[in-house]
Amino acid sequence: MTQKTTGYIEMVWSCPNCQTKNRGSVRYCSSCGAAQPKDVKFEKPIQEELITDEKKLEEAAAGPDIYCAYCGNRNPATAKNCQLCGADLNEGEARKSGTVFSGSSEPTVGTVNCGACGAENPANALACKSCGSPLNSSEKIESDPQPVKSKKRSGCLIALAVIAALLLGLIWLLSRTEEKIGTVIGKNWSTSVAIEEIVTKTDSAWRDQVPSRGSIVRCSSSVRRTSSSYIAGAEEVCGAPYYVDRGNGYSEQVQDCEYRVYDDYCDYTYKDWDVVDRANASGTDDEPYYAEPTLRQGQREGDKTVHYRVEFSSDSNGTYSFEPTTLNEYVSFQLKQQYLLEVNMINSVVTYQLKK
Repeated sequence: MTQKTTGYIEMVWSCPNCQTKNRGSVRYCSSCGAAQPKDVKFEKPIQEELITDEKKLEEAAAGPDIYCAYCGNRNPATAKNCQLCGADLNEGEARKSGTVFSGSSEPTVGTVNCGACGAENPANALACKSCGSPLNSSEKIESDPQPVKSKKRSGCLIALAVIAALLLGLIWLLSRTEEKIGTVIGKNWSTSVAIEEIVTKTDSAWRDQVPSRGSIVRCSSSVRRTSSSYIAGAEEVCGAPYYVDRGNGYSEQVQDCEYRVYDDYCDYTYKDWDVVDRANASGTDDEPYYAEPTLRQGQREGDKTVHYRVEFSSDSNGTYSFEPTTLNEYVSFQLKQQYLLEVNMINSVVTYQLKK
């Protein structure tokens, strides 16, 4: 999917010296003047306001701040030399960035009450206008390294793992066998001849894939394909916004988007041969035959099928079945003959050998 930037918000940090809350872009505490610590944890304002100030937008887009290797001062990404000691920042350390966290489903607006004096303050205020105490207008970031889209993928992977486990279990079950002595207690065959005629069929396809012999009945607009990159005229569909820490006191608001291309998907009719009936025959002897179908005008014979089956019983009162694939194999079995059988867990014969 395409990651689309929809804006930036300014984060908040709390001074460990005096507990004063400061805007993310402020590098020194606005109350006591202490430098922002290297390991400070940014907080998200509960009122998520997208920045409109051009200067702040440039700061947010610039990238992670750099800590001076000599004095530890925090510098903007665009600085070449430390703003405090003048040292070359090539040896500096970039602030950690890229932490992903979710946005509020219902962003808080309006007011927030002071926990110290109870005064009502704007939701975007950091300190109480009445007593100056820090306000609960920001919250710790709950790191979510994978946006919603990746969680869906995880769900799919879990489902695939469950299906794979079930298939492996079925394979194991079918491959597990037991040896039995079985006596032939019955055998039968069945044959079928298809009777076909021209009928009207219905099918669906994209408009440009409808065959020339097809007659379109109706069409509707449907998603034909999706793309992770922009396509002119396509519908843009985006997920819920989330945030990515820029490492400079700001976070980037992004959405995962895909582009849906629509086309006409049509129901159509066409004429073609199809099975309308079958002529069947069956028996328990060694001479299977095909029934002669009675054809009406406009009909023809279609495919012919034959099916063989042999039934065994064992001393343990179990019954087992085997399906020969050829006539010669089928007629080789005789009633009351005994065989050494290898039987799977669903009572089907896997291998057999005439007992001597």
